[in-house]
Amino acid sequence: MNTRLFLSALCLTSAPLLYAQSASAPSLSVSQIIQNEIAQTWQSSDFAPTEIEPISASSTASAPTTRPVLQTHTRYTPRVQAASEVTLPSKPTRRQILQQEINRERQALAAARVRLSAAQKRNNAAEVQAALAQIQDREGNIAALELEARR
Repeated sequence: MNTRLFLSALCLTSAPLLYAQSASAPSLSVSQIIQNEIAQTWQSSDFAPTEIEPISASSTASAPTTRPVLQTHTRYTPRVQAASEVTLPSKPTRRQILQQEINRERQALAAARVRLSAAQKRNNAAEVQAALAQIQDREGNIAALELEARR
């Protein structure tokens, strides 16, 4: 069956008929109008019976289902560069961890001393007392960590 002929016949006849049917019979729904149009097209057109022959099993078995892979030949072959060996950092030892903590406490002690000197210049007694307490606390922490590192 030639669908192009069927579609063109449907398109040519559907526009006037839809307009005429919708104007003369407003009670018909769009689906009813379309069904009427299809029925009229089938009745008025002459379609020759088409015979469909089954596909033989031998023709489908011999046809490959995938395309063959094409090998491309180029003059340039990129150099393969070996990746450098990646090593994970080793787990820090107990002594290294304690040394890191001591260094952090020393940095915090230096910052507390800076705050103490700034508070003394401003004559702010509350900040001076807080900075002195913080300095004593940091010095005690450093002494405890150094004692732990010696063990």
